[in-house]
Amino acid sequence: MDRPKIIILVSPSVDGRIALGPNRTLIDELEDSRQFEEHPWTEIEEKIRMLHHPKADMLGSYSYIKKDEPLKPLPHYEGDASRLYKDFFNEQNIKKKNRWNIIVDGRGRIRTFKKDPNNQQRLHLVTSQVPADYLYFLQQNKVPYLIAGKERVDLKVAFKKLKEHCGITELLHTSGGKLAGALLRDGMVDEINLIINPRIIGGFKTPTLFESLDLEDDQHPTDLVLITNKTLKNDFIWLQYRVKHNN
Repeated sequence: MDRPKIIILVSPSVDGRIALGPNRTLIDELEDSRQFEEHPWTEIEEKIRMLHHPKADMLGSYSYIKKDEPLKPLPHYEGDASRLYKDFFNEQNIKKKNRWNIIVDGRGRIRTFKKDPNNQQRLHLVTSQVPADYLYFLQQNKVPYLIAGKERVDLKVAFKKLKEHCGITELLHTSGGKLAGALLRDGMVDEINLIINPRIIGGFKTPTLFESLDLEDDQHPTDLVLITNKTLKNDFIWLQYRVKHNN
């Protein structure tokens, strides 16, 4: 396989919602007083990490920034822009054994960088249409990036690069929504772990577990094989599935 194994870990409600409302960042969710005081996320996450030892975690840009959030202006880059449109790495970071924090940011919207408490090396997946100012901004902040695709990030190309250049053989995705839907439609999901929380959220615009293009008449649903079915404390349920690939 020329890409990492992709493991998904998400905690949806019984009706498949992965947030309390639309256009909410990860911080919005974590700091909301309506969240459960006791959640088995850490327990299950540790089990998944012990089982697979993923070298990378991956989230989409909407986990960090709202869709309509004003962007911080960037200084204009005056040099030769062509040199920026190449994959950018810090060789010392590649040699480190710590995990990677991969962010899919096809339009170059994330402008702030906070120190990761888990000492993960940040890496952005961008497109060839991202402004040169943004790529220069990443380089100035010593943030590695891979260029894959034009209008949207080509995940197949990006994952091949992640395996070849960074040695990433297992990758954990924990946000769901449109990014998980894209992975699903591209046939790149290998394992799904759901921590079902005992509540119903509803909503017409609230994001769901897999948001993707509708199935065509000649496309089939993704079939799964149950690995684990465990009832947890406070009425949570852990479902672990292996994805059945046709090829």
